Amino acid sequence: MAQTQTQSTQLLEDLPPFPPVAARLTQALEANDADIGEIVDLVGSDPALAADIVRRANSPAYGFGRRVDSVREALVLLGFAELHRLTLARATAALAGGALHAFPALRRCWRNSLAVAAVAEQLAGVVGLSADKAYTAGLLHDIGRLGLLSIFPTQYSELLLRAAREAPPDDVAYLLDTEQLIFGIDHCSAGRVLTERWEMPVEIQQVAGRHHDRIEGSDWGFLELIQGAVTLAEALGFGALDREARLTMDKALERFPDLLALEVRIRTDDIKDHVDSRIAKLDGDVTDSAAEGGEADEAPPAEAEGRKQPEEPIWLIAAACGLVVAAIAAGALAYFY
Repeated sequence: MAQTQTQSTQLLEDLPPFPPVAARLTQALEANDADIGEIVDLVGSDPALAADIVRRANSPAYGFGRRVDSVREALVLLGFAELHRLTLARATAALAGGALHAFPALRRCWRNSLAVAAVAEQLAGVVGLSADKAYTAGLLHDIGRLGLLSIFPTQYSELLLRAAREAPPDDVAYLLDTEQLIFGIDHCSAGRVLTERWEMPVEIQQVAGRHHDRIEGSDWGFLELIQGAVTLAEALGFGALDREARLTMDKALERFPDLLALEVRIRTDDIKDHVDSRIAKLDGDVTDSAAEGGEADEAPPAEAEGRKQPEEPIWLIAAACGLVVAAIAAGALAYFY
């Protein structure tokens, strides 16, 4: 049964706020002069998080070449920016449990967000923007899609599969129109609802709500950068939809400024390596932690009045996706204030 815009908006607004511990860590990281002792204490207040940070600092992906035995040492080596990414990945894995293994649609959307963030991070300096803020905007650009996945897991997963089969790589309208038809709201409008509700910076609200709009002009801000990163991620094979055909690099670069397009062509291999590295670290951590995490103890309440509580696999992904949305929001705000 199709939803109305009012019904879907209410369900989005009912998604949980981000976790208090993550919020406190975010507030500390927001300060440019954040004291490492304060950060160590915050991380140490969550023994599981502290152990995870040290474990990951010792993983081959970081290649420090020596044993890391303390949270302080791990933070000195990793830096606050990497702590932000690791904390986000860990929170997502812990809250999602086994859903990232069980549901490919969620996993692919997560990898797409990582890829867009990594591409934006690489290109930000070329257009005079902050790489950290670009990463955050890229990570949150599809927060509306994750929101829809959280409240309509089965329907939205089926929609993604259908769009992968039927819509060409450059046909964004197919997905947006079908979302509107089924849910009464598309994922861009859903992103705007969530980012406004969580009082996120205007730049993030704009990116979440307008990243599929056609923007005219040669000046690139965060919105234009993320739009470019979305097309490049698709061309590099990290699109949100699982399909054989993908956007060509020539097509992806059509609306890039000439100098930026040239930069991308020169650095395509480096950009791809950077995306692979980010995903190897963060997606690997997410899925490894999810495999170790176990299942939730009890089902969440029914999604809306009059709707029957779904069987375990469905409520599990609904709960997981909703918490993924909250975890992403909690971890990502650090660089925009």
